[in-house]
Formats: sequence, structure tokens, C-alpha cells
Amino acid sequence: MIADITACFLQSALLPAYISAQEAIEEYGLSKEELMAAADALYEAYPVRLPMGLLTGSATIEGIAGHLLEQLGSAAIAARHGLGAGTAESTEDVESSIDTNRSAAYDFRLEELIYTLQVGREPMEERLAIVVSGTQELREKLSHFLAGSRKVSEVYAGNISSGSEIRDVFRESEEGEAFLLSLVQSGKLSQLCRLWISGVSFNWQLLYAQSKPGRISLPTYPFDRTRYWYNSTEAAAAVYSSKPAALAAVIDSNESVFEEQCYKKSLSAADAYLRDHVVQGRMVLPGVVYLEMAWRAGALSSREWKVESVTDVKWRRTLELPADKDVQDIFVGLVTQEDGIGASIYSLNGNGQRVLHCTCTVNYTDGEAEAADVDAVDIPHILQTASRTLYREDCYELFSAHGMKYGPNLRTIEEVYTGDHGTLSKLTLPVNTQMPLQEYILHPGFADGAMQTALYSVLSGQRQNGTFVPFALQTVEVYRPLTPVSYCLVASAAYAKEQDMQFDLLLLDSSGLPAVRFSCLSGRDLTSSAQNTRAAEAESAALAGTALLDEMLTKLLAGEAGVDEVERMLGGI
Repeated sequence: MIADITACFLQSALLPAYISAQEAIEEYGLSKEELMAAADALYEAYPVRLPMGLLTGSATIEGIAGHLLEQLGSAAIAARHGLGAGTAESTEDVESSIDTNRSAAYDFRLEELIYTLQVGREPMEERLAIVVSGTQELREKLSHFLAGSRKVSEVYAGNISSGSEIRDVFRESEEGEAFLLSLVQSGKLSQLCRLWISGVSFNWQLLYAQSKPGRISLPTYPFDRTRYWYNSTEAAAAVYSSKPAALAAVIDSNESVFEEQCYKKSLSAADAYLRDHVVQGRMVLPGVVYLEMAWRAGALSSREWKVESVTDVKWRRTLELPADKDVQDIFVGLVTQEDGIGASIYSLNGNGQRVLHCTCTVNYTDGEAEAADVDAVDIPHILQTASRTLYREDCYELFSAHGMKYGPNLRTIEEVYTGDHGTLSKLTLPVNTQMPLQEYILHPGFADGAMQTALYSVLSGQRQNGTFVPFALQTVEVYRPLTPVSYCLVASAAYAKEQDMQFDLLLLDSSGLPAVRFSCLSGRDLTSSAQNTRAAEAESAALAGTALLDEMLTKLLAGEAGVDEVERMLGGI
């Protein structure tokens, strides 16, 4: 029966191939017309007209099956499914049994249906009253009324606006109440109906002096089934849609001051690379986004020189979107160093002090970076000689089991191949991605896909069972743009020890040409490192204090700072 009922719904509405018999039908968002079509299909299979209450609210397919079984009886259901072949009943006998059970069920529930409509619904301005003696008569009179006929016997329709004078006569009048009671006692229901459709209030309980029917579950008034669920992502996007145009996908504005070249990004759940990167149940900014921020900030800070590489990367502390905040501001500060431009990516705590998340060095060149020392990779040969292949779903199930959950924009791995060459992943730009390829230099989806490939290399090699996150990176270089289908080749760093988690990652375009190179990526277990959170906070605060102290001493020795400014800086430390 459940299979039959499910088939009726599937043929009446556009639904998933599998729908649960225990889940509320309303969760599938059927329209009123689709529900009516399903009810008609069910009636063809099992000749029982279902009350709409069994199709709406918390009704389930299992509930419908139970109701049909109750109304038709197990013998009739069994015979209908060919399970009663050993009995002497003919097909006509079975159909007759079904019709008898159906009529008995309707007649048994008709009084309850009427009583429920009388006392369980708020009377409205437009009213309809019908005097009937059975279900079949009710069906016929309703059919005529719906067809437009207004001359059906004992069918009364009207609007209370036309009976204001009549209502005044019966309002709070003992004589009026006595008259209504006399109509009940004499069985003059037609007159009672005429008064009610004119707006006269009536206590329907008076009709049931001997025994009161039970109230049953019936559909409420028909409302528009369009859903308007609150969408936090869309809401956040709407709030910030009025902001000035961003300088880049990962940088909103230039906040530079004399002390440093500074850029700011206001992160929210509207940023797909943050929303789709969940570590141990928390929205955490992917480590590769820091690289994109540093590269973009470096590019925005020079008119003539081009960024050649980012080196000496250290991821010091993760950045999360707090549960009590819709936005988290993050800054990229650039200062001149002897060996290049030092970049610090930080947020501000409640006291206005810096919390360091990543540090690195931005290096410039006056020409284009070339991949002179890296040859094209023979991808077809690697695919042919691979000893093992893992597909997308299995790969992300493995990550999820280790606390790393990726949303659709970061699920770029299509397949992973392992063999003597190392680990090769095929990366594809997701359909309808919210991160267009041309808006990034180090595309978060593909760059994080490379990190995911390294993660798979760790997990598949059983080097550790925790949550692997990047800790340090020697160099990242960009040679050419990535393509919608790209590849990532991961191999252990040449000088890495067996127990170390150090890798060289090479992002390739669709033809196998090198596009981005990550040299000597080091990882650590986030689970164990989380135990050292306080130490990390102390280290971050100390680094921030040291930087401010150096700045203060430099200005003081150069005669650029007075007593007031020194006191202000000391307060910050």
C-alpha cells in the first residue's frame, strides 16, 4: 500500500525519486493542485475519499496507508492485491465489500465532519450552509454549487453584509434566542441556515442535546503554500549590498595610514569560501585565502612592480566567524623589510589589540614569473599507471569523518589517483560556483583543493588521524591562470623526513602545464594544536606588543614621538 501511495504522489507532482513514508508530506512543498491530483490518483487505487487533513499538516504516507486500511478493511485490501485468491469471493464481491465499507466509513464520519466545521472554524463573511442526509447527497449538492447552480434544494449561500437588520433583531435578545431554540426543537433547519448565512450567531451545540460527536482533523482554510524561509546568507548579502565596490574578492577597502599600508575585508557568511569551510563544526577561514589576500594587497600597493611570489608563510592562528557576530573584520598590513615586503594578516580583539593569523613576505619582480624549472606533467601517463582511484563522494566522506566539511563551492576534487608518482587529483570548478575563476589569482576552490589533496595524502598514508591543517609554507609562485578543469600533483618534499608532513604541491592547467606551485607545505593536527590555544594567544599578544614596542623606540630615538604618544603606545602594549 505504501508503494502504491508513493507512486500516486510521484505521478502527481515533481518530487525526488525517493520520498520517505515517515516524513510529513507538506515538507515536499506540493501545491494545492498537486495535492488534489494525488488525492484523485489515490481514489482510483483505493476508492476512499481522503479528508484533506490526511494530506496536509504533519500527515505522512504511512498515516494515509493506515487510514485506508482502517476504512476498507484488511480483507478487501488483501483481495485487491491478489492475496485473497484462495477465498470464494468474486471480483464483484470484493468491489461490493469496498463500496460498503466506504459508505459506512463516510456515514460514520459525516456527523463528526459537520460538527467539526460548525464549532471548530471561525465563521467568515461569505457563508454556505447545506442540509443533507448523507455523504452522497452532500457530494452531489456541492458539485452543483461548484458548477454555478444557485437553485439547488436546501443549499444556502450569502454574505453577512446583506443581513444587518436581521442580526440586530437576534443580537443579545432573549426572544431571539428562544426563537432559534424553537427552530431546533421543531427541526426547521432550512430557516436556521438562512439566518446563519445572514450573520446571525448560533450555538451549534444545541443541535446535539442527546450525544455530541467528536471533533476530527480537517484541513484549515486554504493558504498560499509559497514558503518564505529566512536565509541568513541572502540576508547578509543584502545588508552589505550597499557597500562601495570592493577592491578585490578578498579585499573591501584601503585603510592605509602612515604607519603601514593596510587593507580590510569584512567577512560574513555571504563569503562562499568562509561559509563552505567548516572545521570541527566551526566556520574557519581557509589558509589559502590568506595567501590570496597577501598577494592582492601586494598587487594593489604597487603600480609598476608585480608580485612574483609569497614566501615564508606561517599560519599562526585560525580565524572563525563568531557565533554572536554576522561580520568579522580582518586586515592585511604591509611594511618594508630588508628581504621584501612583510605582510601581517590580523584581526582586532575586544581591546583593539592585534591578533595575528598569518605572516608572510611578498616579493616583487619587474617582469613576468616563468616556470623555467618545471616541465609539463604527463597527466594521461599518471592516470594509466595509478594504483588506486578515489571518487568525489568517498573523498569528502573521508574528510568529513576527520572533522573537515566542505560546502559546494570548495568541493572541487572530482577524482584522486595514487601511485608511484605521488597523489594526483582532478579538480573541477563547481557548477553555478559563487567564486568565478577570473576574480582570483589563487582561486580558493582550486588552492584549497590542492590542500585537500595533501590532506588525502596524509589520511590515506595513515600518517595521522586528526584534523590536518596547513602550518607553514616556504614559497607559493604563480606562473599562469588555472582552467575550469585543473589538476594537483602532491609529493613529499625532497628533504622531508618519513614522519614529517611536508609536501610540494603543483597546480596544473588542463594540459598539464604548471600554474601554481606550493613549495614545502608543512601541516599539523588541529586537534592537538587546539590544546595550545592559550599559548598561541599569548604568543600573538607578545608579537603584537613587540611590534608596537619596536615602533615606539624607533620613533622615540628619531625624535618623532612626544611624551603623550609614547604613553599611548605603552597603554597599547
